[in-house]
Amino acid sequence: MDSDFRRNDKSSVEKVKMLDTIIYIGRFQPPTQAHLEIIKKAQKLAKKVIVIVGSAGIARSARDPWTAEERISCLKSVKEIDQSRLITVALSDSNYDFPWWLGEIKKIVLRNYSAGSKIGIIGHRKDATGYYLNYFKKLEFITVDSLHKGLSATTVREKLFLKNKIEGANKDVKLWLAIWLKANPEIFKNLKEEFEYIKEYKKSWQNAPYPPVFVTADALVLCKKHVLVVERGNHPGKGLFALPGGFLEQTETLKACAMRELKEEAGLALSEKDFTAAQIFDEPFRDARGRTVTSVNLFKLKQKELPEIKAGDDACKAFWMPVKEIDGLKNKFFSDHYKIIKKMIKES
Repeated sequence: MDSDFRRNDKSSVEKVKMLDTIIYIGRFQPPTQAHLEIIKKAQKLAKKVIVIVGSAGIARSARDPWTAEERISCLKSVKEIDQSRLITVALSDSNYDFPWWLGEIKKIVLRNYSAGSKIGIIGHRKDATGYYLNYFKKLEFITVDSLHKGLSATTVREKLFLKNKIEGANKDVKLWLAIWLKANPEIFKNLKEEFEYIKEYKKSWQNAPYPPVFVTADALVLCKKHVLVVERGNHPGKGLFALPGGFLEQTETLKACAMRELKEEAGLALSEKDFTAAQIFDEPFRDARGRTVTSVNLFKLKQKELPEIKAGDDACKAFWMPVKEIDGLKNKFFSDHYKIIKKMIKES
């Protein structure tokens, strides 16, 4: 297969000839009837369908309540899908390393490719989040229209959190969700609280002429192969690990903001000489409160001992985490902080 995945051809469902494999990529938070209809359409056009379940390995949130393993389990419970011809694969999001993500998709394709195989990809461009569909050159692209009046997983989640009702899903998905809710009352309670917090937060700017873009600054502090981490004390992400940081004030620079938040949340006062570099991170959905662009400021300390720290402000804990332990805790980090840490450490 060609290493360049830029989309080549486009076909409607009606014009597609029988393929060997069709790939369908989505978050499925949760699987809706629209998702299932697309899978069934794909199964009419291919001998097997590979469903790639995205947003794997991240912490639960109101936007992503279910783990990749749980979503796969839910999909496998659906009787109207031919399970014998369905392959499910969990995959992390690209965030700030799109070439890596594209490479992982290629590996999945190659595992199911043999000489002469006809492979396609199916999808619906509901908004800008479907940009990745443009990057597949050797795969036949199959477009599908919005199904079931455009009912989205977002709507299903909102009704679940607002009314405690499961709507917009088929009977097998409803049963799976009901069993999950009964088995995980505390998890659901925490997610519902976060959802309600975000809903109230958004009311503060709902009358603005345009949706605002928030600006924050975070501090990534490295010392003796450890990274400084705080545990968030409030929603969103209550109880999750994060970099010290917060919203930019009107009279400060991004670097000054990071240093102020570092002192307030971890009790660590640094000077300009400790500053190494800064990077901007702007994934559009990185913060549920609204579009948030952050400047992550890297500080490399050369002390012989780890400096003393003390949690304060919005952090309920502050501690030094060994860098070697980060990968094993990636699903405990708030938002995209795990991927930010990995990227900046790799490049520093």
